Amino acid sequence: FFFGANWNQFICCTMEVVLQRQIQNLEKDHARRCDSFRTEVQRLQNKCSDLQEEVTFERVKVASELQHICQQFSRDGHVPIHMLQRLAERVVTEGAKLAP
Repeated sequence: FFFGANWNQFICCTMEVVLQRQIQNLEKDHARRCDSFRTEVQRLQNKCSDLQEEVTFERVKVASELQHICQQFSRDGHVPIHMLQRLAERVVTEGAKLAP
């Protein structure tokens, strides 16, 4: 059995060990959460990059169709309605795909 100062010293040492373990566990948990957060940020950055590429590609396709429609109009003085409908459908369809 412990008595007096020895008992207090034992309690203090035990508490110190317990607190050190808790601190180590908190540090490990914090590091794990930081790694998880960094991984998620990287995933979102990749997704944003992919979406930007997709948007750019769709803009190029739409711009190309618009240019074709303008050329047809300047050449013939009119544009077949199906060309305008196709362009409108593409813009609506692609826009819906890219919407959150």
